[in-house]
Amino acid sequence: MLQFVPDPVQALRELLRVLKPGGYACVSGMDDGLRITWPPPSPALARLVDVVADLQHEDGGDRHIGRKLTTYLRSAGFGINSIVVLPKAQHRLVDRDDNERALILEQLHAARLRVLAAGTGDVDSFDLDLAGLESEEPFEEFRLSARLVVLAQRPIA
Repeated sequence: MLQFVPDPVQALRELLRVLKPGGYACVSGMDDGLRITWPPPSPALARLVDVVADLQHEDGGDRHIGRKLTTYLRSAGFGINSIVVLPKAQHRLVDRDDNERALILEQLHAARLRVLAAGTGDVDSFDLDLAGLESEEPFEEFRLSARLVVLAQRPIA
């Protein structure tokens, strides 16, 4: 959730405020920099992801929040008890029956007007890349990603 919040430190300060002294918060976040795929994403998908990331950034979001969690938690007043990196590996066939592919395409179609209104992309390039993505041949994909989980504590005094 923090990757979509314009001021994550303020959100964490509110979390700190409602926790009792000595209380714990378990905060988790993804980070696009911790994602590896083979084969690499198609140029069309890479451009579309960049455009949507720019839109998220314009809205105050941050797709690299995972690496900043401890800094933000400390800035909000938390102590850090532990940090865990949870890796996830996946091998799948990406084809027309793939639910994740269908969801990504649906999200891109839904984001189209917002992307164009924000000026983070132009209609011809976006539509051309989206059509290219929709017509990609099936392929096997290996994906490695990770989620960062931080256990933080509100100080007692």
